[in-house]
Amino acid sequence: MNEVYRHIKILFYLILLFSGMLKWGPLQAFDSTIIFGVLCILIMGMELIMQPNQLSKIWRWPSLFVFLILVLSVLSLSYTSSYAYCYKKILQFVLTVAAFYYPQSVLKSEDHPLLVNYIRVFLLIAVATLLFFYISFGYTFLPLIILATDGTTSIPNYLVLSAFLVIALLYLINKNSIFDIILKLLAVFLLFQLGGRGPIIILVAILFLDYMLLNFRMKRLLVFIAGLILVLSIVFYLDLDLSNNRSLNRFQRLNSGNDKSLNERIRLINASFNIIEDNTWLGTGIGSYGQEAKGIDFKAYPHNLFLEVASEIGFTGLLLTILFLISVIWATLKYFYTRKHLFVKYKGAVYVAFFLFLENLKSNSFFENKLLFGSIGILLLLSQASNTEEKLLNVDHEKK
Repeated sequence: MNEVYRHIKILFYLILLFSGMLKWGPLQAFDSTIIFGVLCILIMGMELIMQPNQLSKIWRWPSLFVFLILVLSVLSLSYTSSYAYCYKKILQFVLTVAAFYYPQSVLKSEDHPLLVNYIRVFLLIAVATLLFFYISFGYTFLPLIILATDGTTSIPNYLVLSAFLVIALLYLINKNSIFDIILKLLAVFLLFQLGGRGPIIILVAILFLDYMLLNFRMKRLLVFIAGLILVLSIVFYLDLDLSNNRSLNRFQRLNSGNDKSLNERIRLINASFNIIEDNTWLGTGIGSYGQEAKGIDFKAYPHNLFLEVASEIGFTGLLLTILFLISVIWATLKYFYTRKHLFVKYKGAVYVAFFLFLENLKSNSFFENKLLFGSIGILLLLSQASNTEEKLLNVDHEKK
């Protein structure tokens, strides 16, 4: 029974984190975020009642800063210019905060391998599904969620799908069985088909960083460069038709000056500076960005966590957010910097949190990013576990 409950705790939590993938097609009416968010909050409440000592495992400063950001966001309801959407956003932020506290108050470090195994299963399902549509329909890819608008083709939630593939790849970074290698190669192929530029660039940067930190050899680097040159040469000399590749097309548009996504982000950045200048310390209130930037009370954000926080809850909220991030970095470095063997063991979780932070600098809403807050919560759980493991190793050494 306890083993079943352990699986339920992890499964419900992962569904909450990846619930954005379930909001398309026939599942639009099924709000899995709220359903599984409430279930996770109930589980967290029961755990804290039955095991109140779990509170001592929660990192003090990161948790305090998150709580203060939540309090400030709730207080901003009293002056927000949003008259309806603000309540949806504060509800989502409550669930996001729950995603942050959940790993520290419910899970244990021993649950991490099981969590990774579930992510492997999710990745297998995602890869099989996406491959089926790709093989069946070619480059049009995922016809159930393709939306044709004004002669252009876009893929709703393609960033969420891309982010999931990258997260799964990073969590499985230490898994090198033949099955895992094939699964990861298929995931990389599908990632390039989806066309999420940010996730692709950040993944390459993290893998290169990992290589430089842990496996650097000049010979290997030269082999990598030679292989890359060979592949590009083959593509160039054989004149392969890559015009239907969504990722290449989206990268090419960056130089065309006609990239709607990039132009819209630049416009939102400029609007953010205007909002911040007029409402410096307290912002315009939670959920107000759409009203302030576009004159419509709906879901909108500047695609940058610092600008979103400063716009909606002011420099006060921005200061708390920066302190939160600094406290997380300090907690992580404190236990991993001098313990390379533990960093290697949990580096997938470190890279996932780093990836989601960088992704949140150019996409997504900070207040609704359960993946970012959840990954930080898992990272803090493992940092605490690293401290415990190190103490046990020291005790064993002293006994010997």
